[in-house]
Amino acid sequence: MLIRILARQRKEKGDLFEEFMEKALDSAGYEDFKRDVRKTGRQIDLYARHKVTGQPILCECKAHTDKIGTADFHKFYGVYEKEYQQNNKLIGLLFSLSGFNSTTLEAYDELSSDVKNRFLLFDGNSILSMLRKTKILASEDKLDYILKTRIKYALGERYLIHTRSGTYWVQLIMTDNKVTHYIVLGPKGEEVPKYICSEIGLLDANLKNLKLLDIYAMKKVLANLFDGLSKTPEEISKETTECVETVNLSLHDLISQSLVVCKENHTYHLAKELTSFIDLAKQFLGSENELDFYLSQYSEEMMNMALVNYVEQRFRLELDSRYKEALLQLLKISPSALHEVLFKSVETYKTTEKHIKELTLSQQKRNEIMASQSQDFIGSLLRRLIGDLEKQSSKEILTKRGVKGYRTKILAVLAGLEKQHLFVETEGVVMILPAAGRIESGQLVSVTNYDLYIDIGLVLANLGKPEKAIKCYDEAITHLLDPDKLKAAWNNKGLSLMTLKRYDEAIECFDRATAIDDNLKEAWYNKGLAYALKGEREKAIDCVSKALKIDPNYTNAQRTLKELQSQHNRA
Repeated sequence: MLIRILARQRKEKGDLFEEFMEKALDSAGYEDFKRDVRKTGRQIDLYARHKVTGQPILCECKAHTDKIGTADFHKFYGVYEKEYQQNNKLIGLLFSLSGFNSTTLEAYDELSSDVKNRFLLFDGNSILSMLRKTKILASEDKLDYILKTRIKYALGERYLIHTRSGTYWVQLIMTDNKVTHYIVLGPKGEEVPKYICSEIGLLDANLKNLKLLDIYAMKKVLANLFDGLSKTPEEISKETTECVETVNLSLHDLISQSLVVCKENHTYHLAKELTSFIDLAKQFLGSENELDFYLSQYSEEMMNMALVNYVEQRFRLELDSRYKEALLQLLKISPSALHEVLFKSVETYKTTEKHIKELTLSQQKRNEIMASQSQDFIGSLLRRLIGDLEKQSSKEILTKRGVKGYRTKILAVLAGLEKQHLFVETEGVVMILPAAGRIESGQLVSVTNYDLYIDIGLVLANLGKPEKAIKCYDEAITHLLDPDKLKAAWNNKGLSLMTLKRYDEAIECFDRATAIDDNLKEAWYNKGLAYALKGEREKAIDCVSKALKIDPNYTNAQRTLKELQSQHNRA
């Protein structure tokens, strides 16, 4: 039976089915329900009318174990026909959880098409279909997805139940081709309190001798292990507020799914095989626990070059070291990109690989095709990243990864055979600041902590925006009095001016920095670089030598001085 009414007594079962159908019909647009209405000398279960059209319905609800026979069918049909004579807008609905036997269906088929349009039979499948149309129930696909992302067991029979507590799904679980466990879900696949699951286990005879598989307790146990530590069941119990017995059952099931490992000292941690990480990503990416999983110590350890190599192989790519490093960084700041590389279909990539093998191509042409495919692949992930940057969670992700700002540049060109339809290019810069959150390019900002301007300038310089960086350093220089911060602002401004090839102005900035602190080796070194770029090699050697005098172990200065002296000797 697809739908079961669970109650301790038969009469209560009938009342619960009427309650269940009233809820379903209410969602379908009916109101003014009247139960146990006497019609033509017989008690009818439900009467209601449509909220919009006012059309009345007369309903009989049968929760029998056996299929409905002709006796019950004719009794209700006789009552309905007499009522129809008084109100020709009346619709008759006969609901039977167990369905109708063949004799009843034959009798129904003998009715005229006009009668069958106003007198309708609903078996379990029809009731489920009605409930899904009214969005009371999750679709089969959604339930499958929820279950298959959380467990690896084979799924057995699934049916809907209704009790005094509400409406729930019961999913039977198979191990070794036998039903051994059951899971209880809410009507839309949501979590169900454990006491209700236990109550259902007592009411439903089908669940006798079966174990409850608490997937939400399992989920809490998994989330508790995100920190990468090994823990005892007692420690997990204390941190999750689940009893030790539930934790032990969950750990046992998670070990059988290769998601958790038990160490010799009876402590447990998440499995660190790539396949285990992928299974966990499937379960948590896109869920309410996505951020906890994505930013966890466990995920940090698992997002490495082994993952990049797996992605490269999965998509039949040939990535150079530059693209591999870019891919790794992308996966660490975009949950959507991580989801795509792990779960997106790779059929088109397989087809391309097959075609390349079938064609007689020069190595150069083959390399060009593979390079183009790599660019397209990275491009698709960048689009995912841009979408993620618009989400509220992006600030927390970027902050955790040490990102202080980002710059986006988008070019869109659309064309037909005869003309170009669109050419538009936009660019934006967003800063991630601890006080104000996200600050977008062009937004007016009131900052009283002028130390921030130095940080903002550094980020803008790293984003390739030296002009804007210089403006930030000027704000800091104007308002700050602390010598240590002033010398940093002058030095950083000089570096941005060097980027713009304004070497004389850069040298002036480095002079201002060394005037504050004559032992600032970085300013002396940078001043030497500026002179070298101007072609004034001797002044460059003097400045870099000064930096080395301050710190004889200054590696950059050692290397640069050696190069400058070599050039000087060759001249």
